[in-house]
Amino acid sequence: MLATYMLTGQLHTAIQHANIFQTMFEELPVGVALTDQNGRIIYSNKKFSIITGLGRDVLKSNPIDDIVGTDEHGKSVTRLFKESNKQQLDFCNWQLMRGDEKIPVALTINKLSQFLCFTATDNSAHLETLTQNNRELDRSNQELSQYAYVASHDLQEPLRKIRIFSDILGSNSKIPAKDKFIVQKISTAAERMNLLITDLLNYSKLVKQDSEYEAVDLQQVLEDVLVDFEVTIQERQASIQCCDLPSIHAVRLQMNQLFFNLLSNSLKFVKAGTRPRISIEAIPISHEDAGKYLRKTQAFSNYYDIVVTDNGIGFETQFSEQIFEVFKRLHGRDVYPGSGIGLSLCRRIAENHNGYLFAESKVGQGTKFHLIVPDKQQQTPSLTE
Repeated sequence: MLATYMLTGQLHTAIQHANIFQTMFEELPVGVALTDQNGRIIYSNKKFSIITGLGRDVLKSNPIDDIVGTDEHGKSVTRLFKESNKQQLDFCNWQLMRGDEKIPVALTINKLSQFLCFTATDNSAHLETLTQNNRELDRSNQELSQYAYVASHDLQEPLRKIRIFSDILGSNSKIPAKDKFIVQKISTAAERMNLLITDLLNYSKLVKQDSEYEAVDLQQVLEDVLVDFEVTIQERQASIQCCDLPSIHAVRLQMNQLFFNLLSNSLKFVKAGTRPRISIEAIPISHEDAGKYLRKTQAFSNYYDIVVTDNGIGFETQFSEQIFEVFKRLHGRDVYPGSGIGLSLCRRIAENHNGYLFAESKVGQGTKFHLIVPDKQQQTPSLTE
């Protein structure tokens, strides 16, 4: 009698716990479904029904693969899970079909003894918030670029007058040497300001970019840039070595600007009395290697690592990211002139081509700039996507 009473009490407690568990399971803010070993749904909660748009009676005993669909390669979630040989598998952006509509969900699969547990979170609201934030960011970037463009244009006219009048004063033979020195300082400062304004204009144009991609022969772009540096190369007895560079889908003017800035750096930041040695090569790389630097890779593209190597003064590894910041300088402008925008422009151009630019360097041992870039593009260039 006592044993029966104890069993009845234990059973009552177990039922209570089961009811509590079921209530919690039912009210979870994420969709949950349990399947048997064959992938058929044996239980699902209210949120899972809402996310899939299907009633419990429809869900029960149906294969989970028929409910959540397949990936872009036609593989089902259960197949992907089995192939992974893991106890848990996560899909951050799974496209679940709800009627004719694709619903972005975060999908997680866990193996629980003889069952599979599928957890789904509807990302639609998050995606809408992200889209709205991107729109606002796009608007802010456009306003900022417009301001920089207008401000730079407005600065050019008074700067032009300063340069003209300082040149007139400097050419006047009646001015004392001390005053001529001051005029020369004014002229030098005006030249620096002109360089800064030009680079600011180029930077703002990148954000406003509305050009289309076209087939661009990077070898030809490099040869055109080398012509621009012809005098400097001869004066410094620089050695330039280049392997054949590929043709890619790009904005020609931006690629010209990128190579111009990188070569300018390599020719500029060289120890006094040292002949610059620069090499440029394009190395085909796998999607896996490209993915180490890019947020995502494009299946329809081949990828290249375009490497510009020099024997310059180099820099400490800790500055490998700071050199790409706007106005960031590692050296005084009196020693190495420049606006401090050039490398920022280069990284922007790389990103505008769904690529990435980074540098490797050691003090006194030169620098390697790596441009990771695809050979094909899909969308109109935009820095605000």
